[in-house]
Amino acid sequence: MKKIFFSGDILTEDERKEYENQGYRIDSYDVNLKNDEIIQILNKENYDGYILGGDEILDRETILKFPDSLKVISFFGVGYEAYIDTEATSEKNIYVTYTPDTNTKAVAEHTIALILSSTRNIIYDNNNTKCGNWEKERINDLEGATIGIIGMGKIGTSVARILKYSFNANLIYYSRTRKENLEKELDMEFVSLDELYRRSDIVSIHCLLNNETKNMINNESISKMKDGVIIVNPSRANIIEPTALFESLESNKIRTVAFDAFYKEPIDLKNDKDFNQFQKFADNRLIITPHTAYFSNQALKNMKDLALKNTIDILEAGKCKYIVKEIGNYTENVSIYKNLMLKNYTFLIVEEERYIQIIKDYMKKYFGDINIVAVSSVKELLSNNIIKNNTKKILMIYSELLGKCESSINALEQIKNLKAISFGNTYLDYIDLEYCKKHNIIVTRLADYRAELRADLIIYIMQSLQGNIAEYIKKLKENKAGIFPSISLFNKKVGIIGLTELGISIADKCQKLGMKVSYYSEKRRNQRYEFTDIKNIIKNSDFIITASYPKEEQYYLNDDIIKNINPNSFIVASEQGNSNVNEKTFKKLIEENRIRGYGFTSSNDSINNYSGNVFILRDQTWDSEDVYCNLATEWINKINLILNGKEKNLAV
Repeated sequence: MKKIFFSGDILTEDERKEYENQGYRIDSYDVNLKNDEIIQILNKENYDGYILGGDEILDRETILKFPDSLKVISFFGVGYEAYIDTEATSEKNIYVTYTPDTNTKAVAEHTIALILSSTRNIIYDNNNTKCGNWEKERINDLEGATIGIIGMGKIGTSVARILKYSFNANLIYYSRTRKENLEKELDMEFVSLDELYRRSDIVSIHCLLNNETKNMINNESISKMKDGVIIVNPSRANIIEPTALFESLESNKIRTVAFDAFYKEPIDLKNDKDFNQFQKFADNRLIITPHTAYFSNQALKNMKDLALKNTIDILEAGKCKYIVKEIGNYTENVSIYKNLMLKNYTFLIVEEERYIQIIKDYMKKYFGDINIVAVSSVKELLSNNIIKNNTKKILMIYSELLGKCESSINALEQIKNLKAISFGNTYLDYIDLEYCKKHNIIVTRLADYRAELRADLIIYIMQSLQGNIAEYIKKLKENKAGIFPSISLFNKKVGIIGLTELGISIADKCQKLGMKVSYYSEKRRNQRYEFTDIKNIIKNSDFIITASYPKEEQYYLNDDIIKNINPNSFIVASEQGNSNVNEKTFKKLIEENRIRGYGFTSSNDSINNYSGNVFILRDQTWDSEDVYCNLATEWINKINLILNGKEKNLAV
């Protein structure tokens, strides 16, 4: 029979018998045991599992004295970092598990209680009234207050929903990942930490304590907050630097701070000098509960059940769903986007001048004061003193222009500490991959974040070609226009060459318009549409859409292929300009009336260069703020994957 030591809770007799029938003896203790006592008990009985449901702090020295029989420590809750030295457990080959989302509702409700106690002076009014003082002080409602939530995990999300649905609060948040669906549901805004500090009336903290979040709230961050800000911290106390906290309470910069746990647990009134200095604020400006946010009957049962299941899963199968994982020096729960960490890097943007400021603004809006160098040409890049003198650990590049320059390899050689290039487009022929491979430079590219917008433009071009809009407008200017042409794409056949992200977006929109969609692609398949060959598309389609990469398109639509083209068809090049297709061939097709029309987007081509039904639309897919928002977000997500070693290197 396997043996499990369970601290901090007592099993009922029925529960104990149930587990004994499964082959487990569980010895539970609802008393505060010292570490020496725990070591003695574990070694005496050679326990197989240990459920930490009490307040024990398992430091390195303690863990290394545990018996070799111990295979797993199951933690009650999620904040195991403050209780268990996971490096020591790794050395002892002891699994560590935790119980996420078992106390979410309890902690969220406790957080709301702390917020209300802080804003409505509950502690002060209670004590004052009992002393015979009938005093009243005006307070502000939560409705309309700006509440900044740091960490939008399960608990942060639950708190946000209560604040929005019950109090109609104005919510902003910072989290390691955006929650766009939640933003729409709660009318909530994703901001940088600096902006959250600056705008919040109340700051509510819901993140784990680790190397990146310890002392995150310090003198610098507090200085950015409003005077009289309220901070509610049901997470670990050490997220707030204690000296900065004391000074800010002393100066009234912080009106009230509320904790569910303090810097040392339990508080020793006789010997804890650090706590005693805070006693002067105990009337209402410092609120502390004894780590009881999770301490509801329902939450405790949920944690107990999952902790026992985790322990048994490990002992039976050597695995469970909630094993603590570590990556490098920080856990998966740690955001690498923290400003403190980002300051170690220089981010270089090489892009057209009219786009630079928008990208910079979005980057800084999301991630605060990061180090960005933005230039619009390779020449400007190489002459930039910051780049010449760069000493940062890693240099990331987003660039469309770098590879277009003949001296691009020379440019790469002159950039110190270059570690990664993340392209904002899909074309890898702009960079020498062999050079990057040789010098261990990671090369990535983003998904086609413009696909939806560009697909809309393609549909508009198709409608315009169908109605011969260019000719109609010309006649309108000459007062020769007749009835406006009827435009309908319903039941038309569209053949798409290349099933890129853009090709899929076009196919989806065409299908919604009632068009019959077929496609050809060498590598990709999609069951929603009919797969066919190139000759079929050329021969039978009303609209032929090129949606693959430049070299592929020129190869597909060669002179031999298009000799059997449907004379009633329109050809639309979905990529910018007509450089992706054989210009002479298509001009000839139009002039000889072998197709009904040709359309594309371009920033510099003119209708005067063509005859017949040709529709040229200025490429507008770059000129949407949504595109730049997506670009910045995608690029930062790509950086996350690179730093975690999870991104595929296209230069390998």
